[in-house]
Amino acid sequence: MWIGLQPVLGAEARRSRHRHLHWFRRVGDDAFSGGSLYRCRCGEVRPGF
Repeated sequence: MWIGLQPVLGAEARRSRHRHLHWFRRVGDDAFSGGSLYRCRCGEVRPGF
């Protein structure tokens, strides 16, 4: 399931030749908040939007 794209800004964008867009997909439930967790293909994890 596709959730959203977010551009990487700052030093990370300058280091790479290509801009990385975070592509978050739902990976499960957050046991502490009761919300959902979303993971990008690069490994970054965020709580539900």
